[in-house]
Amino acid sequence: TTRKSEYSHITREDVESVLDGFRGEVLQTPPAFSAKMVKGKRAYELARQGEEVKLEPRKVVISRLELASFENPHFEILVECSGGTYIRTLIQDIARALVRLIK
Repeated sequence: TTRKSEYSHITREDVESVLDGFRGEVLQTPPAFSAKMVKGKRAYELARQGEEVKLEPRKVVISRLELASFENPHFEILVECSGGTYIRTLIQDIARALVRLIK
C-alpha cells in the first residue's frame, strides 16, 4: 500500500531522530513475500497463492544506520546489519515512523 503524505516540513533532524530508534537490537517482522518457511512452504509461495501469511517478529541487529545525504524529499542511508535483516522492511518501518511525525 502506498500513501502520499505532505513531507515538505520534514527536516534532516527529524530523519536523524527516527533513525536513532532503529539502531541496535530491534524486532523486525519478515515480509510475506520472503523465503521464510511456513507450513512446510516458502512464505512467498503462500502469499502468491493469495493466502494470508503471518510471520513472527525476530531480533535483528542494526550496527550502523547513518544518514548519508538529505535533500527533501530524498535521503540516502548507510546500513550495516546482521544476517536475516530485511532492508525493504527496515525502510518501510523508517517511512512509517516518519509519517507519524507528519500527523
